[in-house]
Amino acid sequence: MDFRDSNLDDTSSPSSSVGQSGKEKVNSIPETLDHKSFCAVDFVNSLFPTKESLVELEPVIKELRRRVRVVDAEILTSVRKQSSTTTRSKQDLKDAQGAIQDLFRKIKEIKQKAEQSEVMVQEICRDIKKLDYAKKHLTHSITALRRLSMLVSATDQLQATAEARNYREAANLLEAVSQLSGHFSAFVQVPKVAELRGRFSTIKGSLKSYIFEDFKLLHMPNGDGANSPELLDRLRDACLVIDAMDPQVRDELVNTVCNKEMAVYTQIFTGTGQVAKLEKTERRYHWLTKMLREKEKVWDIFPKHWRVLRIVCMTFCSITRAQLSEILDHQAGNLDVQALLQALHRTIEFEQDLSRRFGSRGTEDSVGDGDSPGRKPERRGATASAASRSEFVGSISQCFEKHLTCYVDLEEKTLMGHVDDLIAAETWQVEEGHEQVLSSSTQLFAYIKKSLKRCTGLTKGQTLLQLYQAFQRVLRAYAGRLLARLPKTAAGATSGSASNSSTEWQIKLEKSEEPVVCLIANTCDYCYKTVGGLAESVANTIKSEFSMEVSCEPEQDEFSSVMTACLSVLVLGMETRLDEALRQMTRKAWDRTESVGDQSDYVNTITTILTEGGRSLSSRLSDNDYQFFCEKLAASFTGRFTDAILRCRKVSEMAAQQMLLD
Repeated sequence: MDFRDSNLDDTSSPSSSVGQSGKEKVNSIPETLDHKSFCAVDFVNSLFPTKESLVELEPVIKELRRRVRVVDAEILTSVRKQSSTTTRSKQDLKDAQGAIQDLFRKIKEIKQKAEQSEVMVQEICRDIKKLDYAKKHLTHSITALRRLSMLVSATDQLQATAEARNYREAANLLEAVSQLSGHFSAFVQVPKVAELRGRFSTIKGSLKSYIFEDFKLLHMPNGDGANSPELLDRLRDACLVIDAMDPQVRDELVNTVCNKEMAVYTQIFTGTGQVAKLEKTERRYHWLTKMLREKEKVWDIFPKHWRVLRIVCMTFCSITRAQLSEILDHQAGNLDVQALLQALHRTIEFEQDLSRRFGSRGTEDSVGDGDSPGRKPERRGATASAASRSEFVGSISQCFEKHLTCYVDLEEKTLMGHVDDLIAAETWQVEEGHEQVLSSSTQLFAYIKKSLKRCTGLTKGQTLLQLYQAFQRVLRAYAGRLLARLPKTAAGATSGSASNSSTEWQIKLEKSEEPVVCLIANTCDYCYKTVGGLAESVANTIKSEFSMEVSCEPEQDEFSSVMTACLSVLVLGMETRLDEALRQMTRKAWDRTESVGDQSDYVNTITTILTEGGRSLSSRLSDNDYQFFCEKLAASFTGRFTDAILRCRKVSEMAAQQMLLD
């Protein structure tokens, strides 16, 4: 907005320069008035800072008045515009309220129509649901009638095929009737359904009787047509029928077949006849092998998943175990060990053959072997499941376990004989190229190893534990033989305390005997270590329930005691040699010693004995044993040497100097 006045623009006016300055100040008014900190006094002072500037007062006032008029005009225009706008806004608001009322009215109408539509939909759905139920019931009824018709037809056909003994066709029909009957399990109260189920049960009973009668033909003499191809084919089809029945029926048939086969075996090998003796145990296994081979075609008629051949063998093992147990119990006090071991060996071989043929526990034939594609897993009976879980190893041989005491006694007796023979034949010298141990020890452990190998081939149970205990007794006996070979004191002991007051402790150990004692000590050390390995091997081999009873501590303690006795003998032998030197010391006339010279004769004797003995023993004993020997000898001889000094009488000053030098 331009606030300048035309009168002020006259450049000819004497005060034009002053007026121009006043306009500039007035033009700055809008900016100043808009400021929040506007002060009128400061503003006036800024316009008229001096008296001379009051000359511009009148133009400024005029300009301000003009601006006031312009602002008033603008305000009036704005008020008029606002008045017309307010009237228009009221009308717009009124129109909007009317539109909202129309909208509410339409919404209410829509809601009413929606409620009416919902009622109509519910009525339609109710009608549709009734129709759907009717359709479903009608469909079920049609399906049930069709199935009932099929069931009647299949039952009639099944009865006809059963009477004709057409087993192959009957198997398919039996499966179909079983499935169709399952659909009517909820309608057993319906007379027609009850009648059909009764007929079905009767037909199954008839089929079972027919099949069992036909299977009896397998055990008839060959002259009556037994095992003919026609019979085998018919029985193969009969197995399909049995497979379609309850698993209990199959179990009954398999048990019947097994019992028939085993009846012949029981008749032959029961009693006190020659073939029933323990020595003839191998004939039992030959009989089964021959029977399985001769009736191979018979076993082929059974489905593989029945595992009939395996069940037959398990039945054979069960009967054989019972019969052998009876024989062993009857001969418990008079068993022939060789016959017992021979029977056990053959039994174990037979069990291993069966285990390789059928697999051990946990080994299953594939699920599909012998199964028809639609056969369900639940069709397998308890008999087949039990057979698959059975284990042939130990199924017969377990009955020998409690009767093997005589075998252990024989092994112990044999080993004891070896101990006596080995000790008698022992040279008590180190063989060239061998360790510093007695040859009898290595040979004894070789015999023990062979005995252990024989036993583990028979059993790994209680008998193995008993045999290990026999080994312990044998090893203790061997340790006793070694101890008996050691030189003794006058009192017959291998240990004692050396003293200057008696000679009962002395052991006159010849130089030729010293290597023998060292050999025995080294042998005991070897046996100590080998016994630990033997116990560990047995503990790893024996059944877990007996492993905690395997211990080698008593035997190791026994050999350790003998080793200690050997070192004690060496110490006492050395002490015995040194005894003469100590007597020389006490017998010497110390009061006649006039000068101090070289070491005394008794010192030379002691030095010679210790040097030669130490050199000999260090080459024959282990480092630990030699150290133990030296410590024990030092502890013993030091005390005796001190006691010998105290026994010396009339020791002069020169003699004391000589003793100190010695």
